[in-house]
Amino acid sequence: MKRLLKSIFFFILIGYQCLNAQTIDIQFSEFGQNPVNIYYFQGGKVDSLQVMLDEEGKAKVDFPLKNYKGFVQMNAPHIGSTEFIVGEPSLQIVCKAPEFNKNTISYPGSKENEFLYNAFFRKSSLMEKIGWLQAGQRFYSQNTKMLQALDEERKKEEVAMKALDDSIDHTPLYAGKFLKLTKYVNKLYEVGQWGNPATFDNVVAYTNDSLDINALYYSGNLWNTMHDMYIRLFYSLPGENKQDLYAASINRVTNRLKGQDLTAFVTSASNQCERYDWSLAQQKIIQYFVEKHPNEQIKEGNLQQAIYAYQMLKGGKVPPVVGLSDVRSSLIIFYESGCSNCERELEELKKYVDQIQKKGIKVVSVSADHDQNVYEYHSKSFPWKDKLCDFKGFEGVNFKNYGVIATPTYILVSKDGKIVGKYARLVDTELLK
Repeated sequence: MKRLLKSIFFFILIGYQCLNAQTIDIQFSEFGQNPVNIYYFQGGKVDSLQVMLDEEGKAKVDFPLKNYKGFVQMNAPHIGSTEFIVGEPSLQIVCKAPEFNKNTISYPGSKENEFLYNAFFRKSSLMEKIGWLQAGQRFYSQNTKMLQALDEERKKEEVAMKALDDSIDHTPLYAGKFLKLTKYVNKLYEVGQWGNPATFDNVVAYTNDSLDINALYYSGNLWNTMHDMYIRLFYSLPGENKQDLYAASINRVTNRLKGQDLTAFVTSASNQCERYDWSLAQQKIIQYFVEKHPNEQIKEGNLQQAIYAYQMLKGGKVPPVVGLSDVRSSLIIFYESGCSNCERELEELKKYVDQIQKKGIKVVSVSADHDQNVYEYHSKSFPWKDKLCDFKGFEGVNFKNYGVIATPTYILVSKDGKIVGKYARLVDTELLK
């Protein structure tokens, strides 16, 4: 009973509204001249648009993505918020009451939202009723009439639940896909809470071969929830091979993906590895992606940086340095003004720059400074030509592309554009010999 009630609570927490269209007709008669923010999702990415209601509380919005079919969140400051699905040619959202909540909002003519709401509330009601019937059976002895009556009622509700699940499984609507995703995320939650090995194997097998990644891509917060819960399942495993198991599962999923689903899925898995400091799993995932999908276009900046880091680790070509036309035969120092170790290394570099350049190696400095005056004051004494700073600190593109998280850091690049080594001190580069 306790387990079932927890599942009900989590289902309600993550599950509840959804659906929309390509033209959104807003009619909030009691809330004229208020701004409304609409958030739409693509994997881990969130975009938004804002519209102002007129005096009658009306506005029409042309949704920016023509083929979008998925979850949308609407937030109206000082009014309230709701969620729904976009995916029909047009959608009306109507609220005529002075209160803005799930009971006062309607979506006239929307098959998606109608199915979603009806199925959600029906499923929640059945789950709660079955839970209470199961609890009630514990209070009666075997073979009593009351126990038999409760058992019959429970079976009847379970038949109704199966019929509802069948309708969800067979509907072509996105609402059905979304409800199946909430069921899947509930299962991740249950496995994480109670850790049944057989159930773990089942949920991993389903993720590997059957989980609808495209539906998940447009599911709003379920995308991040799924990735967070999924890596936790492996993190809680005993033994030393949990990173290998996680990477193998992620790679198995990517075998059936392409395009935006593929790159977004790999990006989120890679980001989770960074959160948990799972460098081994991240390397295996990135290696598999690079080898299996060499021509895939990458729009996600975090994924590109992870690929750069992997390529450098494996002796591949280094990423470009923004602001530098050619990175070959270079010694790059990443530094921050005022850092005592940086100042010491910069003085050493100024002392030996001629010796280094005579070896055909140019010196490049990349600063983590935020203040232009500070940067210019310190860098004016550098006797080399290539001095770079984008004033974004460690969030700058060069720092991110090269995976630099501490200063000073030297990167030595060979004449064929491959990394020779990464160092904290000039003397360790062996360029002074």
